[in-house]
Order: sequence, then structure tokens, then C-alpha cells
Amino acid sequence: MMISACGGEANYSFADVQPLHNGIFIDDAVEGLEYQRSNGEKGVTLKGGRYSYKSGEFITFHVGALELGSRDVSSVITPRELAQGVTQIEDPLINNRVRLMLALDTNSERIGIQIDEAMRQNAVSWKNSIDFSKSEAAFVDEVNSVTNGMITQLPTAAEANAHFSKSLRCAYSGGYQGGWSVPDSNESSGYVGAMIQANGFVVVMGDGQTVGSQEDSVLYVLGDHDINTKSYLFRNDGFYYYDRATAALTLVTDGVSISGTGTSIAYDKIVGSFVNGTQVGSYTLSRADASNNAAYRFTGFGDDTTGMTIGMIIMDIDPDGKISGLIHDIRDTTVQPRLEGSADFVSGEVSIRVEMPDEVSIVSGNINFNDTSVPSQLTWENEAGDVTYGQVRLDGCQLQAID
Repeated sequence: MMISACGGEANYSFADVQPLHNGIFIDDAVEGLEYQRSNGEKGVTLKGGRYSYKSGEFITFHVGALELGSRDVSSVITPRELAQGVTQIEDPLINNRVRLMLALDTNSERIGIQIDEAMRQNAVSWKNSIDFSKSEAAFVDEVNSVTNGMITQLPTAAEANAHFSKSLRCAYSGGYQGGWSVPDSNESSGYVGAMIQANGFVVVMGDGQTVGSQEDSVLYVLGDHDINTKSYLFRNDGFYYYDRATAALTLVTDGVSISGTGTSIAYDKIVGSFVNGTQVGSYTLSRADASNNAAYRFTGFGDDTTGMTIGMIIMDIDPDGKISGLIHDIRDTTVQPRLEGSADFVSGEVSIRVEMPDEVSIVSGNINFNDTSVPSQLTWENEAGDVTYGQVRLDGCQLQAID
């Protein structure tokens, strides 16, 4: 667009007026990592690993003079993305980046990785390139040389792999929602909700599917997340359906063959496919109701008083203890109750308000924030506290420090 004013002409592009987005750099959340956007602007990642970018840009991460890698921008970037096309996290191009990032941490007692100003100033005199393809032992010598002897020790490859695997699982965890469809069919479509847990367990819920003789049922399928291939597969023995007529969740035992996969899992999107009898379809899901500043992320299940699972729950807690999330209710997928509440990180006490269609209910109890992988069991009651609806089972992970 050309604008003429005061005897001159100025050139403007759409890039000039695009909004800034917030992304995060994860290897645990990395604070203090330097970056440069393709327009030349520079910055340092903030608490939680946050950085700013505009759509369509290219970004380079570095510490001092040492470049760690470049790539096109996205909402989440990790050492895997900087390795440009390598997916196996054991690969030296990824693993050695993780080892170096851990060695740059100047506050190992705190959740996340912090690179302080002193470290960045020292790194100004480092070499600008490093060979991440070196073997485990040789990379120690490589780092020693590049950093002028400032870093002489690194975590082992096994330690780095365990650390990064946990960080990736946490980054992918949460809820996703969207729709499924069968090509060339105007009637075969429906809602899909998915939940990926930090332990790698996957649940996919498809509304509108017909399972065996069940004409009005919600399909409920279990799977396992493979972080190396960024995908998941349905389990052969993990098929259930919720029959609305009988209000029961039942294991599929009538020989119905259902197969499927999440062929591509990004940090905010899932693309998948499925086969159910003669139906061959696909689905696309987007991350659901997640906090951009989550310190903790929990996923789990809601059970009624008989112990029957009636929904999947996703819940984020920000550093101030504010809770947000939603419920995928298998009894009626058109209703997705929102969660709002607060958490006390010291006592572990949480109180969550559930906005149901006809009333408000309360989920309350205690969460072990010191070990989020330990399942927590919360009570689900009406607002007055005199009627119990069931319980909520949650576990999760910590994304960033709360101090």
C-alpha cells in the first residue's frame, strides 16, 4: 500500500501492522535466552520462556555470540525444533542442545532454566558456532573449546534425554477439541475431544459414531503418545462407548474393529484418522481453553457416585493460583462446563467452580504440587455442599516456576 504525505512517499506492508504474539521456549521453560527476529529486533526470553514474534518471521536463538539454532516462528519452540527436521530426541543434534541448555542454567534449584546476565556477558567472547553432532564424550570437549574453558562439564546424554522427555510430555499435555468427518458423506460427522496426559496416556472421545449395534453412542478410545514420532496409536483393547439410552459406559466386546492414529501432534493442534467398520475418516483438533501463562497443567477424569467415568477434565493453574479449564462431558458433548477457581500452592488446597447448564457445582480438595505425577482425588459437590455428585481424579506437570 502506498501512502503519499508531505511531499514524500512511505511504503507499508502487512508485516508492519501484524500483532505481536507470545511464544515460549521450552527445555523446561528457559528464561534469559537471547533471540533475534528476522526483522532485526532482539530480545531475551522472559519468565516462563516467553518471547515475542510476528507471524511469518524467522527467529534465531543464541547466548552471547554462540548461536543455538534458527527456525520459523511458532507458539512453542524447543531444542528439537532448532535441530531442523530431526525428531528422535536421543539424536545428538537434539540431545546435545539439551545438555548445553542444562549446563547454562545458573539456578538449578529453581524449576526451569535461567541464564543470567553474567552468563550472557561471558558468552559474548565465545565462538559463534558449535558442532552439535558430536558423540557424547566428544561434545564435552567441543563445549569446553567453544566457551573458552568456562563450561567443562555437561549432564550425561541419559540425563538430558530423561529431562527433555518429561518437558515435552508436559508441553503436549492438555485438552484438544474439534470435529471428525468421513469424505463424500454429508451425514457422517461429529464432535471429537482428546486429552493427552503428561504420562503419555491418550483418550479420544468421538460423538456421533455408531459402535456395533449402538445407534446413539459416544466412542471413547484409549491410546499412547509417542513423543519421538509426535503421534499416537489407539490401543487394540481400549474401546468403550457411552450409550445414552442406558447411561452406561461399556467396554466394546462385540468384535467391532476400530483403529486410528494421531498422525501429527503439534503443541496446539492434532490431526488424526480412524477406521470404524466401513467408515474411514479424519479429524482435526485445536488446543482447548489453555492458559498462555500456565504454571501447572492437570488432566484427568470425573466419576459419578457409582464410579462410572462421565467426562475428561483439563485444568491450568497460572503462577498466581488462578484456575481455568473445561470438562469434556461424554453424556452430552454439546455441553462443556467451564472451570474457574483458585489454588493455594503452600497448602495444596484448590476450590473450583464448575459452570453447569442448570446449576453451579464445586470441585474441592488438595493437590500435591510437590509431585504432580501423584494422582489427586477431589470431591465434586453441589454449591451448597450437601449433595455429592462424585469425584475428580487429576495428575499433571509443572510448566514453570511460581515465584
